[in-house]
This record gives sequence, C-alpha cells and structure tokens, in this order.
Amino acid sequence: MRGGEIPPPPTPTGLCPAAARRRGRGRDEDAAALGFPPVAAQGRHGRSRVGDDNTSVIVPPADLTKGLSNLIDSGLKEDLTVRIGWFKRFKVHACVLSARSPVFRAQLCGSMMESRQSSICIEGMDDKVFEALLHYMYKDSLPAFMEETTEEATNMAQHLLVAADRYAGERLKLMGESKLSKALDVKTAGFTLDLAERYNCH
Repeated sequence: MRGGEIPPPPTPTGLCPAAARRRGRGRDEDAAALGFPPVAAQGRHGRSRVGDDNTSVIVPPADLTKGLSNLIDSGLKEDLTVRIGWFKRFKVHACVLSARSPVFRAQLCGSMMESRQSSICIEGMDDKVFEALLHYMYKDSLPAFMEETTEEATNMAQHLLVAADRYAGERLKLMGESKLSKALDVKTAGFTLDLAERYNCH
C-alpha cells in the first residue's frame, strides 16, 4: 500500500475483499467436494440463485393456507365446538379462529366466559353461512360455488358481508362487496345498497 492510500472497507465478515473472494472460492470448492451444489449467491434484489438459469433451485410459493385447510379437512386436534342453532355442530381450532378474527380472539382468549369453555354458541347466523365463514378462515378464499354469478352466490355474499362485519374480517368484507358489485342488477340493487349503507361499505 502506497503512503496516504485508504485501504478498501472490510466486508461484513471482517475480511478485506480479496480475502473474502478467496474464502468464497474455498467454500464453493468444499461444497463441490461433498457433492452439494454451489452456495447460493445474492442477486441485486436479494433473491437467492444457485448455478445458471438451467440449474437454479426454484422455491415454491408459500403453502400456509394448504396446511390450515388440511387441519379442518382432517379434523386434527380440534379443541372447540361451535353450536349453530339447536342441532348443527362444528369442530374447529380455537387458535385459528382467534388468529383470523379479533372478535373471536377476545371471545376465546380474553376474560370472557367462553375462553374457559370447550364450546360456544353463535346466534343469528345460518349454519351454511358459518360453514362458508370457516372456509374463508382456514383457506383464505370463498367457497367454489361463489365463483359463479348465481343467485345462491349473491345471497351468500350478502350474508358473508354481514358476518365479516360482525367478526371484523375486513378482507372478507371487501371480497363480499366485490362479489355484490359485480352481481348488481334490478332485483338485487335495493337490498344491496341498503346493506352497503348499513355496514359502511365502499
């Protein structure tokens, strides 16, 4: 180093750039000797990449909702019974309901009496509507039959909008609003606009 020259800044490892490059080459050589692919390098935007475009490791999308869906479909470790009316019962997971709704969280995890019980009763809601609400809570989507613009789907969207407002499900509420706006016609306009005003829809 000539007098007065400022040395290059150290890398995050504390090594100078030349030493860091040597360590990186040694690390890749060690990995190759063990039969592993080269260590992933970071691209400009922080995305991990390994090898060239033909050998890069593809990371699949997140599948959290698939795992939650399997919970309700398999009936694994259900710890709460929800009673709808006199006869209908749903076995659910209190932690999932609590995570998806602040109202359920206060009811099941707070000081309310329901937090100490293994079953709760929901009044003023049809069992089909609660089933659709559970579908959303576990799968983060609407039931398949609501993909079509049918009278049944529109009717369910109206009920789910009310349920979303009741349990503070803002995303579900917006999904209901979207469905109803697309299905707006002469027969449904009056009731839909009344719902929009009553529940502060956009």
